[in-house]
Amino acid sequence: MRSTKGLGVALSMGGARGWAHVGVLRGLERLGIVPEFVTGCSMGALVGAAWAGDRLDALETWAREMTAQAVLFYLDLKLFGGGLVEGREILGISERLGLPERIEDLPRRLSVVASDLATGGEYWFTEGPLADAVRASVAIPAVFTPRRVGDRWLVDGALVDPLPITGCRRMGARRVIAVNANATLGKPLWRPRPQTTIAAGMLSRVIRPDMLPAGIRSWAGLPGDAETAERAEAVPPLLCDPGYYEVVMTAIDILCEGVLKHRLDLDPPDLLIDLDLRHVGILELHRAAEAIDAGAAAVEAHADAILALIAEDAVPRRLAS
Repeated sequence: MRSTKGLGVALSMGGARGWAHVGVLRGLERLGIVPEFVTGCSMGALVGAAWAGDRLDALETWAREMTAQAVLFYLDLKLFGGGLVEGREILGISERLGLPERIEDLPRRLSVVASDLATGGEYWFTEGPLADAVRASVAIPAVFTPRRVGDRWLVDGALVDPLPITGCRRMGARRVIAVNANATLGKPLWRPRPQTTIAAGMLSRVIRPDMLPAGIRSWAGLPGDAETAERAEAVPPLLCDPGYYEVVMTAIDILCEGVLKHRLDLDPPDLLIDLDLRHVGILELHRAAEAIDAGAAAVEAHADAILALIAEDAVPRRLAS
């Protein structure tokens, strides 16, 4: 299938929500649309790399088969340093997918953005080691250790350009479809969790709920008989304080939302697709199937607007899914 000349697609940050980019690219292919350029930030960088290397099938298969236990394997913990996770396994993903070692050897055009710790500015990968580019772009501060590339220390591109539209234009794109897998759509960035859900999660992993006394089921928020459920509903659940992970992720969301709004004002895309995936946690990588399906569904729902973009009289539009 030939590329749609002059069309760029910008793929956002979003952690596990960014699996939706796989579905979006799949949906575009079904419409006969293959972008000439793709830019990626964070998870968008990984998906963009697979697309540019014509290995999206392999990435999708790997993502859909991922389990919660496998996620722990990829999150190799580090006791000391600039992050909790070393990210060595992420460096091996490019090789596992069968991608070229260098960006310039990819069969399609790709650009990846990261943030420079020294300058606070953007760092764009348009050539060089592909694994370094992806690893740097996904380096969520305080979670993943920074990536050293030459004499630079780089972290998540989301801090400076969470949805790299301008990068598409710099590559030569005349029209840009931007996909925001991390859209808030007016929803809270953080919600307190009932404490009972923690107990329920721990208990349900070691014992069947029906083996527990009704009182314990009620306290833990596990399924029980009608009377137990009725009593449980009458007692408001205690709410958890935000934990370390929630504070870090929400703080990054707050920062990136401000950066994104500013950038959209300066350089709006020709078409913006906002995806409703706030229910998927940033590190819940095992939930790829629902995110991928949501991305594909968004393209299908807005097929007319996407096809109209290819026409000469297209006007900038924002779509929510």
